[in-house]
Amino acid sequence: MNLKEQESINDYFKDDSKFIGEFQLPDYKVMRGYIGGYGDELRLYYTKFDPPNKKASLCIVHGFGEHQGRFLHIADMFAKLNYAVHLIDLRGFGYSGGPRGSQTLKELHMDIEVLLRQVSKDIPLFLYGHAMGGLLIISFLIRNPQLKVRGIITTAPMLGFPMDRKLKGIKYIAVKYFGHYMEDLVINTKLNITGMSKNDQHIQRCFEDKLMMPLLGIGMAKSILETLNYMESKVQTFKYPILILHGKQDAVSSYHESVRFYEKCGSQDKSIKLFENGYHELQHDFEFIEMKQIIIDWCSIRLQNAGPFGILLQSRLNYDSAGCTFRACVFFGDFQIQEKIQKILISDYSFDDNIQILQQKFMKNFRRNFNQSNRPFRNNKGPRSNFKRKFSKDDSDRNNNNQSDRRPFKSSFRFKKSGKFDAFRTGKRRFRKLSENKSENLENKLDKQLEQYKSGQQVVGNSASSKLDNALDTYFSRKGSNTKENNLDRDLASYWKKNN
Repeated sequence: MNLKEQESINDYFKDDSKFIGEFQLPDYKVMRGYIGGYGDELRLYYTKFDPPNKKASLCIVHGFGEHQGRFLHIADMFAKLNYAVHLIDLRGFGYSGGPRGSQTLKELHMDIEVLLRQVSKDIPLFLYGHAMGGLLIISFLIRNPQLKVRGIITTAPMLGFPMDRKLKGIKYIAVKYFGHYMEDLVINTKLNITGMSKNDQHIQRCFEDKLMMPLLGIGMAKSILETLNYMESKVQTFKYPILILHGKQDAVSSYHESVRFYEKCGSQDKSIKLFENGYHELQHDFEFIEMKQIIIDWCSIRLQNAGPFGILLQSRLNYDSAGCTFRACVFFGDFQIQEKIQKILISDYSFDDNIQILQQKFMKNFRRNFNQSNRPFRNNKGPRSNFKRKFSKDDSDRNNNNQSDRRPFKSSFRFKKSGKFDAFRTGKRRFRKLSENKSENLENKLDKQLEQYKSGQQVVGNSASSKLDNALDTYFSRKGSNTKENNLDRDLASYWKKNN
């Protein structure tokens, strides 16, 4: 196979004068330029192949570390078949804006939405995604099942990694739990360029391509892991027609995961083709001729009686449902709200009524969980019931019936110059109570003096009654004088003085 014949269109657009503008080719017209994206001063590099008699649209989403220029020969193939082809460089890749390799899949979903808004509403729509592009398209459609997409073509979709490239041990922990805090840190993906294709001419082009970037941000890696876990639970909801093409010798994405997705997804129109000696980039390898014919035949069948794509009525599409569910579960503890949300959303209420009902349910359960977490320890049936009860070191405090003393306290440590660790209790309420119990407990002291007063014993310097009065005054002056509890205590003290 002669690569120059296959990818002659790439050489045509290598010229700098064809970077932006309109260019007329024998079979179609090409328009290239920048379009606005969702972000601060973000512009995305966009290309459209526009044949005169369009029968369908095709959107191509490239994979990780590459750009749209590596799929121009596929766009040329479809444009000659009267498909209007739309390509875009995702943010952080190719000629588009954005920091390199530190995007989340949510942000890349925004770029796919921008691409879909360039599509004609009057003809059917197909989507093509390679590697990470396949993951983006599938996860995007799972979150937006209302879109009228006629079919999806994926080559080597990144639905999982081979065993030798999976994150393990400390790397997995760092990405999963600290990826959000280290999102700007980039790592080497360890991609083996010579393992991408068996075609030596293509390998040479990969090394000469300055726009290919092998660096992956920690935040992006975390986003990929979260999306894969989200798709694992939602695979049954995928209903679109799909064609999966994968090579068994792929060392970048696992073909076993493609087979697993094919078996589990809920689509009634699904096809898979595994190439025995295929590598990761089938579109740049010796299998391309067979692969091309499979794609053309598959799309021709789905075009029969196909409806138009239509108009996107939503101001913004959904690409963050997984994050919203996660935040809700964290915010409201163990309270499961997913089923109630579904019941509300399928009801006859208007959208504003649904939002108001959800807010009421959220706040109601938040108050319940918040109040429960602030209850005394012996009445709290939350997660703290597994901890051992802790009391102060004073024996008299063990006999104290005040519920605030029965709550556990945290211990913090500070390092002294002597080299020893010293524990101290934190919390103003706990510290104040301990300071009151430095010597003998005040209430026990009052009980003893009350017994002396009843028995008529005398105390040196003062009578027992005057000693009791002074102690009562001291007790009430410490606790303040503005609460209902203190007023009740004063009434009780007056009652004791009158009756004793």
